[in-house]
Amino acid sequence: MSERSVNHSYGDRAASDLAALEADAERDSDLETGTLRQGCVSHLERDRSQAIWTGLGGVVLCRDETLAEVIAAVINEHVDDNYDVLVHKLDAVVGERVPGASCRIDIGMYCCEPRPGVPAELSAAVGVRRRDEVGMSDLPESVEHVFVIEDDSSIVSWASNIPVLQVGDHWIHSVGVGTDEGYRRRGYARAVTSAIAKHVADEGGATLWVCEANNVASFRLGRSVGYLEHHWVLNWRVPE
Repeated sequence: MSERSVNHSYGDRAASDLAALEADAERDSDLETGTLRQGCVSHLERDRSQAIWTGLGGVVLCRDETLAEVIAAVINEHVDDNYDVLVHKLDAVVGERVPGASCRIDIGMYCCEPRPGVPAELSAAVGVRRRDEVGMSDLPESVEHVFVIEDDSSIVSWASNIPVLQVGDHWIHSVGVGTDEGYRRRGYARAVTSAIAKHVADEGGATLWVCEANNVASFRLGRSVGYLEHHWVLNWRVPE
């Protein structure tokens, strides 16, 4: 896999963060340090059905060497295409080799410089609450802040952050977002997402957004706020 612009779009500020994210992914998958920077997607035999790649390289982890080679070839050929194309092709090649298998591709997106442009009236509508103030029992205890938009004292859109990885003197935070169905397409999700990304960036940190590759709305929301793709993960489930 040739070097692509993906990892070079962030500038020097993010270089250590991106390297740390890759190293964290390698630890999670029991890979040696530097495996994802080999320069191409390669096959490593593992008791796992997964492919992980960045703009610089990656691996396919499975016992089926032929399937791994085909997956690697598809990723190398189509990683810069529209993700619908890539998802459909990977679905097809996995399905041919493992009938009935279901595939999912998640995109990890990184942001240290949020993009301005949220209308002033929406920015002004965003409030900050402590976790114990919002009455959302399903939020993890490690949530630090909840940025919300309310209607008639009810939260209708929210974004929360969880510190997940320390890099030097700052943290990378995972961001979660939700908007009530009746309040979508009003810019609320972008407003709360932008607010929390700016809050973390102002404190010297960065945020990580993970969405399913074929969730076009979520992907576009992340890009509108200033997130850029960093890594991709393909998982496929073998039917029992």
